[in-house]
Amino acid sequence: MGEVQGCLIVILGELPRLVKASSWPITSFTANGKCYRDCGFGDFTEFYDWLRNDRGEVIGVRLNLCDAVTEFLFDYADQKKYILSKDLGSFKFIEIYFSETWDVDPLRSCDQGFVYDPIFRSDDGEIAIAFDTGWLSEAEIRRLEARESLWIEAQLSLRQI
Repeated sequence: MGEVQGCLIVILGELPRLVKASSWPITSFTANGKCYRDCGFGDFTEFYDWLRNDRGEVIGVRLNLCDAVTEFLFDYADQKKYILSKDLGSFKFIEIYFSETWDVDPLRSCDQGFVYDPIFRSDDGEIAIAFDTGWLSEAEIRRLEARESLWIEAQLSLRQI
């Protein structure tokens, strides 16, 4: 596991937008004038992999949809040009890309994160998913942060543990 703690929230709007959170669990957050609330599926829905290219740069994230609770994301993905959905019979997954580059190196993209990946929904139906960043290195986070057009500010509400 990497050195960075916290999570990365991926808002699945017209284009993907990222929010960095230094801690979790998050009950809700506000970004772009919208409030996103936890859908109540739990802090862990399925495992995920950070997608990296052959240079080791994070270019997206793959979320497995092995539970009927998350299958609605498969149809939601069809509405977004930056999300690839695949049905392999025994399981489904979506790949969310942060750029036009979709050249995934499978050997660098197999984290199988099982820590934190809750799903959020805004009042108008827009989806966001948070992913624990424990599998990302400081350098990977910095390279993502350098892509300023991806990032937006948000106000987070954390659940008291």
